[in-house]
Amino acid sequence: MSLSALRLRVAAVAAIALSVSCGGSGGAQTNNTVGPTAVLNGSTIVSSKNYWAAPNCGVKVELASDGGFRFGVTDTSSTTSSGGATWTASGTDGAVINFGTGLGGFVWVSSLIHISGSTSSKAFSADVTVTDSSATSQNLGTCSFTLQTGSIP
Repeated sequence: MSLSALRLRVAAVAAIALSVSCGGSGGAQTNNTVGPTAVLNGSTIVSSKNYWAAPNCGVKVELASDGGFRFGVTDTSSTTSSGGATWTASGTDGAVINFGTGLGGFVWVSSLIHISGSTSSKAFSADVTVTDSSATSQNLGTCSFTLQTGSIP
């Protein structure tokens, strides 16, 4: 990673951390209602006390201001894949998940686009794409998330 790319990444993380710290305790309590910074669950995944669930899509996610990401995806055969990754902003209203590759049969959330809602409203919607271990992506359409207490099971 070049020095300029590292500086940009550090600046982006600092900006996100600042927006979260201005929003009060619990993370992500900002006036923002568009994009990933509007739906943060805390400063880190470890310190997060809540997560997002979209039963209509079989998806659960947590986003932290430090770039941490946790997910759970349940497929049509009721098999659940879950794990951790990192996220980066995509445009003004999306997040791309930096996971890499998974085990055979493994499915992960690869992007959340057109995020609209907020942690303070306890709901958001986003177009969700999942990817499997053979690099096949599937757009699940618009998923409706609600805030849940605890961490992703």
